[in-house]
Amino acid sequence: MSNQATKDNGKVLIFALDTSRHRTEIGIFADKRPIGIFAVEAEKRSAGLHQEIELLFSKVGRRVTEVDCFAVIVGPGSFTGLRVGLATAKGLAAATDKPMVTMSSLEAMARLAGQSSCTCVLLEASRNEVYTQLFAVDTVKSVAALSAATSTTAAQAIENAAIKCRDFGNKLVFIGDDYTAEIEAIAAKHAATVRYDPYLTSASKEWIVKREGLAITALADYAYEAYFSGSTTTAEAVVPLYVKPSEAEVKLALGLIGRKF
Repeated sequence: MSNQATKDNGKVLIFALDTSRHRTEIGIFADKRPIGIFAVEAEKRSAGLHQEIELLFSKVGRRVTEVDCFAVIVGPGSFTGLRVGLATAKGLAAATDKPMVTMSSLEAMARLAGQSSCTCVLLEASRNEVYTQLFAVDTVKSVAALSAATSTTAAQAIENAAIKCRDFGNKLVFIGDDYTAEIEAIAAKHAATVRYDPYLTSASKEWIVKREGLAITALADYAYEAYFSGSTTTAEAVVPLYVKPSEAEVKLALGLIGRKF
């Protein structure tokens, strides 16, 4: 099998894709090293995604059939973006008979944040809410969930994190979309210091706000590890991670779909 051949020569070609948020991220990695990355604000994602993938493969001089493992972010995030991205990644993996690796958008952000006893991820959702989850990340970027993925207001998510971080010496790391105003307001309520650099200090109550990076770099890093540990899956088994109903589902539940006003 191609997996064994790749192991023998010590190289793994990984294709990573994230369409869960406002930005399309496509990457091709040799082992953990990026050899081609494409990231652009998404508009008509379904119309251009295949062309963008073909262009990136052409640019790095590789073919889709050379990929050893296809990795994809499964959500939570944009419902349309997830449907398009997952269908594309699953289609490529099925057509080439290659394994897949999946990761949530929340876990990818936590891995990007680096070591922390308590990391709060905040990603913009619809209807003035955020997708959020708490994680602990060790020195080798192994991630352990401290809470379930959920959707709520940014203020409530930050308040929940503030309460939880008491178990970890009141040290708290935030990463994701920009909720600086909400973080600073709630930090003041808890007498916590907010800093905008990557290093924790000896302050008794300190909240660090980190700038987000490309989710596909964390995804590819994890995919490389999963590939060699045998923790891959098949295209048929990959499903999106939704933590709240879509707009269409909400309208259907309210009886708004099909009505004439």
